[in-house]
Amino acid sequence: MSAFSPSLPAETPDAGRSAAAGKRLSTQRLQPLLGEAARYLVASAAALAVDMLTLTLLVERAGWHYLWAATAAYLLGTFVAFFISVRWVFKHRAFTSWLAGLGVFALLGLLGLGVNLLVMWGATEALHTPYLLAKVLAAGTSFIVNFSARRVALFMQRHRHPSHP
Repeated sequence: MSAFSPSLPAETPDAGRSAAAGKRLSTQRLQPLLGEAARYLVASAAALAVDMLTLTLLVERAGWHYLWAATAAYLLGTFVAFFISVRWVFKHRAFTSWLAGLGVFALLGLLGLGVNLLVMWGATEALHTPYLLAKVLAAGTSFIVNFSARRVALFMQRHRHPSHP
């Protein structure tokens, strides 16, 4: 071996155990996230059912424009998602006040609402997709945005440094 060739570390019996422990630790961290994502999917399905029913009623029965109806329906669905999320989906909460939690949840929902309206408008106006099909496309996109933002901001366990209680 030349003086310029890097040498590789020799395999040790502990290397295999170390890799297995790392994989186990990774799986242990992933399982709660997957459980939350699955429960959030159920909560979102319930919220989407309320959203779609409200959207359909406001457009078909009340004669609202689809974007105004989508906004009102989305907001109602947001309240449904919040109640289910607090009661069942997430184990940890970053808020102590129920009202403050709802406020931040709704504010983060505005990001999802923007995504929702943009996808609906684009699909309906540019692609001439029926508004209910556009809503399904928008719901899938906003699900990812909402879950990520809400979990990080509201429902992630915060680890405090021992010197900062």
